[in-house]
This record gives sequence, C-alpha cells and structure tokens, in this order.
Amino acid sequence: LPHQIKEPPPPANPTREIINQMANKASLQKLESTISSLKDVKENLAPFLHIIKAANNTDDDDDNDTPIESYTPYQIAEAEAAVVLTMTTLRFMRERLNGNDRGRKKDDPLKMELDKMRLTLMKLKSLQKQEEIQNKKNELLMREKTKKKRMREEGQ
Repeated sequence: LPHQIKEPPPPANPTREIINQMANKASLQKLESTISSLKDVKENLAPFLHIIKAANNTDDDDDNDTPIESYTPYQIAEAEAAVVLTMTTLRFMRERLNGNDRGRKKDDPLKMELDKMRLTLMKLKSLQKQEEIQNKKNELLMREKTKKKRMREEGQ
C-alpha cells in the first residue's frame, strides 16, 4: 500500500546500538576494555586447550586412536589446572559483577575451588623446578662419567 510507513532497516548490531545510546563514553571504554580482555583470555587459553584436546585425543578429524602430539603428564596437568583456574576466576568475576558475594568467604565452594587450583598450580611449578634441578644433576653426572671414561681410555 502506498500510504504504509516503511520501517527503517535494523542496525547492523542492535546490541551495540542500544549500548551506544545508553552508555556514556567512560563506561563504553570500560566495556571495550573488558571485551578486549576476554579476547586475550581466549587467545591465551588456546595452547592449553590444544594440549588437553591432544592428550585426550578428541580430534574429530582424526580416525585413529593415537595422539597427534605427546605431552608430559606435567604439561597436561598444568594445562588442565590453568583452564580450570581461568574458568573459576571468570565465574567469580561474574558473581561479583552481578552483585553477589559468592567466592569471598572462606567456606564458599567457589573460593575453595579457586584456592585449590592456585595451590595445584603452585605445586606443579614446584615439581617442575625439582625436575629441572634433577635433570641438571643427571646431566652433570653423565658429563662426569663421560669424562672419566675418556680419561681411562686415554690412559690405556
């Protein structure tokens, strides 16, 4: 009908349009910063997720049962702990942003989970340092044995 009013086309991103109309510049900058931070989290988690996926051999394109790459138990445990800590931290942040007091009290399950993951990561780092020290000791012992062997061979 000729006298019908045409509606304007919807904006490309209706959510962005609403946010732009409702927010001031400072709050928009904070929102953009949060979005950027979440993208960084996603980017930094990708290697850990790759390790977990490879360790569990969950590659849908792979028909055989052999892992694509092999990782040490330490690397797998570290990847799993890092992902769990990140997800739990994001849950904590969500609760705080929603005005809930979850995760702050000592006996709160969210707080206990965060503390457990932090402790797990600290233990993993400690184990890694111990392993590095042991590897250096082993390397020094091997050098010493090789040196003694050469000296015996030269003396004969």
